[in-house]
Amino acid sequence: MTITETLKLTVEVEAKDPKEAEQLVSDNWRNEQYVLTADNFAGAEFAACEGDLTHNDPAHIWQSYLQYLRDWADSHREIGFYGTTPACFDEWLDCEHREADANAP
Repeated sequence: MTITETLKLTVEVEAKDPKEAEQLVSDNWRNEQYVLTADNFAGAEFAACEGDLTHNDPAHIWQSYLQYLRDWADSHREIGFYGTTPACFDEWLDCEHREADANAP
């Protein structure tokens, strides 16, 4: 089983456009100006994983892609993102494998 908990915090910033606002908030978060705690709990998801939980297991890969789509949709709700689309499965998979290969011992 995989448990995914989500913490959520809404902040206001002054910026010229949504991209700049996202960069400001990202920088502030990295600089620990926003620290999310259990008070920011927004939900949990539980997913059964069948088979081997290796990076190459098809069921695990598909569940990971679906989670990516959910996370992408949650983080791209603002009007500035209208018309944008998440990575297609093949692009996402290529990126995931590159990251996994880079992190391999």
